[in-house]
This record gives sequence, C-alpha cells and structure tokens, in this order.
Amino acid sequence: MLATLVTAVISGLRGELVRVEVDVAPGLPVCHIVGLPDAALSEARERVRGAIRNSGFECLHLLCECRSAAMPTAIAYLRRSSANTANGAGRVSFETQQAAVVELARRHGDEPELIVEWGRSGADRAGAFGGTGRGGKRRVYRELRERIAAGDVTTIYAYSLSRLARSTRELLDLAEACATTGATIRLAKEGSLDFGTPSGRLYLTVLAAVSTFEAEVARERAMDRVALARESGRYLGQAPTGWCRDDDGKLVHGDDRIVVEAVLDAFRATGAYRQAARLLNEAGEVRPPKAEKWSATVVRTIASRELGTRTAPARRGSRTHPTDPLARLLVCGHCGGMLTPTRQRYTTKAGPAEHRAWRCHRAGSDSAHPRPVNIAENTILPALMAESARLRVPVERVRLAEERRADLVALDGRRARLVDALEAGTLTRGELEPRLAAIEQERLVLEAAAAAVELPRAVDWSWSTDALGSVLASLWKSVTVHIGTGTIEAEWQVPEWRS
Repeated sequence: MLATLVTAVISGLRGELVRVEVDVAPGLPVCHIVGLPDAALSEARERVRGAIRNSGFECLHLLCECRSAAMPTAIAYLRRSSANTANGAGRVSFETQQAAVVELARRHGDEPELIVEWGRSGADRAGAFGGTGRGGKRRVYRELRERIAAGDVTTIYAYSLSRLARSTRELLDLAEACATTGATIRLAKEGSLDFGTPSGRLYLTVLAAVSTFEAEVARERAMDRVALARESGRYLGQAPTGWCRDDDGKLVHGDDRIVVEAVLDAFRATGAYRQAARLLNEAGEVRPPKAEKWSATVVRTIASRELGTRTAPARRGSRTHPTDPLARLLVCGHCGGMLTPTRQRYTTKAGPAEHRAWRCHRAGSDSAHPRPVNIAENTILPALMAESARLRVPVERVRLAEERRADLVALDGRRARLVDALEAGTLTRGELEPRLAAIEQERLVLEAAAAAVELPRAVDWSWSTDALGSVLASLWKSVTVHIGTGTIEAEWQVPEWRS
C-alpha cells in the first residue's frame, strides 16, 4: 500500500475506527473507492483527480479501500455442488457460482467478503479453494452463523437455496437468525427472500421443500448411474497407485507403475510390511503417494491390492481389542504414537515366566526414530503406581452424589422450560441456542464431578484387568512415556483429582 490512515465513522450512537488504505498502480486513470463507502463519497473521486492534476502529478489507477472490522459487512457464501457425481452433469462449478454471486452483489452496490466451503460434505481438510474437507461438519457455515448472531453481517449472497442450506429446517433456522439481526438473504437463482411476513415465510418454506426434493432426486439418479457404471466394468473413483483409467473407464497400468514394483520387491525381500517400509525409506529411490515417508499401512494397502491378500484379523491384545489395563493410554514421548504391548513367554527353573514391554509402533517404519523403541513394563510400573497414588477424590461421597443428581434434574427442568418457551413463542431460536449451550456446559461439569464421586479412594493394581482398565481410563486421558529415560507424564481427566 502507498499510504494508510485511520479515521472514524458514526455507527448508531457509537464511533467506529476505519482504516483507509490507498494504492496506486499503472493503468487507466481511474479512482476506485471500495469497502461500503457512503453515497456522499461518490463526488470525492473528482476531487481526488483534480487535486492530483493541480499538484503536477500524472493521474494513474488509484484504489482507496475503507475497512472496519467492527462494522457489519456483506458475505458471499459458496458451497460445493455435487448432486450428480457420475459424469459431472448438473454440478455448478466454483467459477459459475462466484461469477453469479459477485454480479448479484454488484447490482445491489455491494462488494461482499467471499467465504468458501468447497470440501466434500464440508470436509475438514483444506481444499484448492480454501474450503474444508470430510469431517469438518461445515465449519465455515458455523462461523457464518456465529457472525450473523453477533450482528456482523448485513447481507448474505449465495447461488441458490440448495447451496445455502442443506435442509428445510436448516434454512428456516438461518432465516430466523437473519430476521433477528436484520440481515438480508439474496440468491442468484431465487432472488431476495422476504421472511418478515407470514406469506414470505410460507414462500420460503415451499422453496426449501422443492429444493430438497430436487436434491434427493438428483442423488437417486447419481446412484443409478454409479450402479450402471459398475455393471459395465468401469472403475469409479480415484485410480489406485500404479494404475490409470483408459477411454472406457477401465483400469490399465499407469506411469507410476515403478512405485508398485518397488513396493512388491521390498515386501518379497523382507516378508513383512513394516520391514518393507523401512527398506523403502532407507533406499529413498521412490516416494510414497501423498506422504513423505513409507509406512506399514501404505505398503500393506498396495501389496494387498496387487497380490490379492487380505489383512490378518485383529489378534487378542491388539489396539482393536485391548485386554491390557494400560491399552490406549501410553503414548511415545518422541513422536506421540500409541504404544502397543508385546509379550514374550519363556521357561525358567522356577517355572513359566513372561516378559511384558511396550513398543512404539511408528518406530518400525522410521529409521530416524530414537532408540530404544520399547520399554519394559516393570520399568514404568512403579512410576505409574506412584502417579495413581496421588488420586484425591471428595470424601463425602453420598451427600455429593445426591447433590449432583439433584443438580442434573434441575438442569433437565431448565432445558424443558426453555423448549416450552420456544414452542409458546415467547423465546426465539436465536435466544434459545446460547442458553442450551450454557446448560450443556454445566452438565459436562456435573458429570465429571459425578465421575469423581464414583471413583475409589485408591487404585488397587491387583484388581482384574477390566476393573483396573476402567478406573485408569477414568483417571487419565493419556500417559506420555519417555522411553529413553523411563519417566512418565500423566494427563489427568480432572487436574483437581491429583494431589
């Protein structure tokens, strides 16, 4: 920016700071003022150009942006369209949505802030357009709702009803939140929505129902096309490593076939997935797909697909079926990986014996992992027992248990009264949601306190495996083990329990 200054604007009865940024660039002699300027500033362009000419300078392309984080703004919300996934027909591309929404905002004199949710089903992983990916549960949309509730949004621009909300109930909730704060919804396909009158809300409900119906019909058609493609032998989805699709949609060998051959050679040479991953990492000739280092999981996936083998079922004592009281509690202090138990049975003069240890499963495929990678259970057991001995729970358990139960019943009563107020019309949904969230937070605190009441006074390590494991899981979230030094760091479920 060429220059920056700070000024102020009156918003209601308050004054808001405004940051003005000015930039000059080569181009046609024109002056742009952006950032929700007042109509009175339209003649300021001529004044600026006149001042520049009279000062003896050449008028270039001038951009003046007025920005205030505290003032409401217009939002353009774009969401991925994936109704027809078989051949892409019916999808609305990012460019199409953006062009339609920006043009709609321009006609209404707005330059909206663009927020994008372009991951599949609101995924958590960031995509090419800054969206979220699978697992995120529409994080960007939740942030938009929070900004609406805070009164930071004046207008919402979207391509259509189906791109703004995923169900009729969700759209009605959004409309109610916008009506509470005075925000407006403008759509490129359906136009502006008036939800301030009964007839407007009826029209909105009908449009949302029709939009939901169209989306469900499109989804059924997509499923039919997928079934037809599979019957014809076409491969759907991303081609596996070492393969690509031909013109008929069938799999053929691809250019990265050398990666698959290297994995198979390493697996045949070692006979184990983990050792094969280590061999590939040490050689460094081929890189794994979408990763920096080879792991046993990636090698298993490629080898199982190419050789037609299946992964062995989970054995007794694995992470899938834990039988050790410390299972899923111990983590490596170096890489944060879960430690898994190992047992070695042998016979001595005194009779059968067993050596128990804990091993970092990530060290097998990472030659840079510090050694040693496993630690005997007898080494860390005294420290674990000493840490569990620091447990301090409330003494008056009976009275506290009755109080906690009474508090939980009172919370249920408060929640029921709020729902009744919503149904009676004395409370809006925008007012209901924060109150329900506060009640839920109180419930979590009470349930944690109730768990402390139910805990024993001390941990007896001679208990059965299930009983001991249940108590330890109630005490600790995780226990970090530093294998080299044999020290531990326990993260307690409730820090106040530790004396």
